[in-house]
Amino acid sequence: MKPVVVFYTLGCKLNQYETEGIAAAFREAGYRIGEFPQSGDLYIVNTCTVTSKSEQKARRIIRKIAREHPEALVVVTGCYPQLERDEVQALSDRVIALPLEEKPLLLQLPSRLQDEDLDPSRVERLLQEIRTQAPLDGTAGRFLYRVDRPAFHARSFLKIQDGCDRRCAYCRVPLARGRAVSDDPARILERVQELEGRGVREIVLTGVNLAQYRWESLDLGGLLLHLLSHTSRLRFRISSLEPEGFSEALWEALSSPRICPHFHLPVQSGSNRVLKRMGRWYTAEEISALIARLREVSPDPFISGDFIVGFPGETREDFEATCAFLDENAFSGAHLFRYSPRPGTAAYASKAHVPERVAKEREEALHACVEVYASAYLARQRGRVVEVIPEQEREKAGQRYAVGTSENYLLVWAPVPLEGETVRVEVGDVVEGEPRSVYGSPVRFENQG
Repeated sequence: MKPVVVFYTLGCKLNQYETEGIAAAFREAGYRIGEFPQSGDLYIVNTCTVTSKSEQKARRIIRKIAREHPEALVVVTGCYPQLERDEVQALSDRVIALPLEEKPLLLQLPSRLQDEDLDPSRVERLLQEIRTQAPLDGTAGRFLYRVDRPAFHARSFLKIQDGCDRRCAYCRVPLARGRAVSDDPARILERVQELEGRGVREIVLTGVNLAQYRWESLDLGGLLLHLLSHTSRLRFRISSLEPEGFSEALWEALSSPRICPHFHLPVQSGSNRVLKRMGRWYTAEEISALIARLREVSPDPFISGDFIVGFPGETREDFEATCAFLDENAFSGAHLFRYSPRPGTAAYASKAHVPERVAKEREEALHACVEVYASAYLARQRGRVVEVIPEQEREKAGQRYAVGTSENYLLVWAPVPLEGETVRVEVGDVVEGEPRSVYGSPVRFENQG
């Protein structure tokens, strides 16, 4: 009987997509795929290095696996071993630390493992054979992942870009993932059409910095126009977009009803002084103007952002500027982070530390501010008819619901146990205790499967 392979993923949507691709390769080779924390023979931990907490969590997970499953092999890949390989390798003698740049080797490993046990030295030799016999192309190798069973059934991630040419003062990701690279639009279209043929109704385009997608003269906006013209039923969601990506071609694409009115902007701060210290290349006023234009293009879109509090040198006035910025732009949601010093970044050596207590207080205050506007956004959706792609079944107060994502990123709970269909739903009350969630009543069904 084939071994059981269990996956654990930390970090971004890009990591999630790559994990799904590796799982698909093992599944195709006949391996049984388990879910953490169930017992397995091989564990693949896909890591993140954005914050020190993400690395701490990875270490806890790896040690937990090594302690509770001492006979299992643990392959640790992703950004963490890319930058701290020896540190990861030292966690256990049953650990193989595989740098991010070699993560695609895991796509070829399943077929080689058929007649091998999971002894670390043997698996290391197999990986070396793959390196020698099928060396990775530096760019193309990053886009080899193929998802056979999207985690969200009728919604699927699709990686189109990797790396980043920016060097923001707080960010370690470019050190791990390298310069910006993009996938061939012909291959992207092939995979999009393949997913559409399988019944996928939404594709989430993902990358490290989608604004830096370039293929010859084609930018992200041009790619979206190309995909829209060669598909008919799919809707597309942009996972995250830096302000530099808003070309005229992108604005044209955003006018299509098949581009989800959900825009996540890594703003980081509402203080121009802090933005400059971070190495960002825009002002808060420019972001406000961009958000205003987004609201002209799309009817009441879901707009969210990333914000860092406690960046070195951040004053009370800087923090208040960020609060005022959030008030002015009424974000529907936000990811809030306390600044985490990362080795190798420009801000790492800064002595202008914000005390942890102060940073925590600012994070809590900002969270309270965001919650006000997030709640107002959900309340404002009442009576609106949205297109929902059901993804899972949940139970609440004894009632079974189909829960799915609307075009404007609401999680809609409707008493309709359908999956893989587009459902028109009228939005009702807010679901208490569940993020961005509302109840819904079906208007009519469109079985597009």
